[in-house]
Amino acid sequence: MRKLLIALIIISIQGTLIAQDIHFSQFFNAPLFLNPALTGVYNGNHRGILNYKDQWRSVASPYKTFAGSYDTRFMYTSNDQFGVGASFFSDAAGDLKMGTNQFNILASYQKQLTPQMGFSFGIKGGVGQTSLKGGAALQQWGNQYDGTAYNPNLSSGEANTIDNFMYGDFSTGALWQYGYNENYITANDQFNVQLGIAYDHINRPRQSFYADKSQRLYSKITFHGSSEIGLNNTNLAIVPQFVYLHQGPASELDLGSMFKFKLQEASKHTMWIKSAFASVGGFYRAKDAFVLAASAEVQGYSLGISYDINTSNLRQASKGKGGLEFSLRFIPPPASKFSSKAPRIR
Repeated sequence: MRKLLIALIIISIQGTLIAQDIHFSQFFNAPLFLNPALTGVYNGNHRGILNYKDQWRSVASPYKTFAGSYDTRFMYTSNDQFGVGASFFSDAAGDLKMGTNQFNILASYQKQLTPQMGFSFGIKGGVGQTSLKGGAALQQWGNQYDGTAYNPNLSSGEANTIDNFMYGDFSTGALWQYGYNENYITANDQFNVQLGIAYDHINRPRQSFYADKSQRLYSKITFHGSSEIGLNNTNLAIVPQFVYLHQGPASELDLGSMFKFKLQEASKHTMWIKSAFASVGGFYRAKDAFVLAASAEVQGYSLGISYDINTSNLRQASKGKGGLEFSLRFIPPPASKFSSKAPRIR
C-alpha cells in the first residue's frame, strides 16, 4: 500500500503521465533538449554532451535517464551561419520499466545583427518509442486492492496485452543574444546574455498503449535565459540562469546561479598551458527541490555534477533525497578563423 501512495504522490506533483517530458536539473548542460535554436550556439566548432540522471531511488525503483547530443556549425559568412545536430535520450521509470526512447535531428540558422547582437531560429524533428517492459507479474492495479492490501487474485480490469508504440515529434524555437568579450586577457569584464523561447510537440503525438487516439502528448512552451557577467579584474564570473516550462496542467520554474572561477589562463603561444575553470552554485525548482551543482573544466572538457534536495510533499517518503545527475561536455577550442563576433554562452 505504501508504494501505491508514493506513486500517487509522485503523479500528483508532476502532473498526469501524458503531460511531462524528461528534464534535467543541469538544464544549462542539455541545450539541445532545451531549445533547438541553441544548436550550434557556443564557442567552438564541435560540441558533444552526455547526460545521466538517477531520481527517486530512495522511494521506489529509480527513474533513470540517459541522453546525448552532438552539434556543429558550417557555412560561415561574416553575418550568417548554420548549425546542425542530433540528440537521443532513453528514459526508464519504476518497477515496470516504463520507458521512452527518442532520436532527433536539429537545425538552426544564426544571424549576426550587430557585432554585439545575434538572433537564432531552430527546428527539431524526430521519432520516439514508448514501451512497458515489466511483465504481468509486476503489474499492480488499483482494482486489485481490497481495501486493506494488494490481492493478486482480484481482476485488474485491464487489457491482457499492452502494445508498445512509436510516434513522430516536432519542435521549434528562437533565441536572442547580446554581449561582448573582455577587453584584454586579464580584464575579465565580459558580459553576455541569452533569452530564448521554444515550442515542443507541435503535432501533439499520440501517447497511449491502447488504440485510443485521443490520448496525446501536451505541447510544451519553454522560456529560458542566462547571462555571464565577469567581475572586472578578478577571476570570478557570475552566471545567473532560469528556465520556465509549461506543459498541459503542469509547470516548472528553475532559477539560480553558478559562480565561475578562472583557475588558469591558456597560453597564447604554446599548447602546454591549458585553460581551467571551476564552477559552483545552486538552483531552486519551485515547490519541488533545491539543486546543488558544481563543475570543472579543462581546455574544453567539462564534468558537471548536481544533486536535488527534495522539498515537496514527497519529502516525507524521500527524506529529502531527490536525484543525482552527471554531465560530460567537450567543446574543442575554436580556430581563430571560425570564431564568432558575438560571444557564446556555455
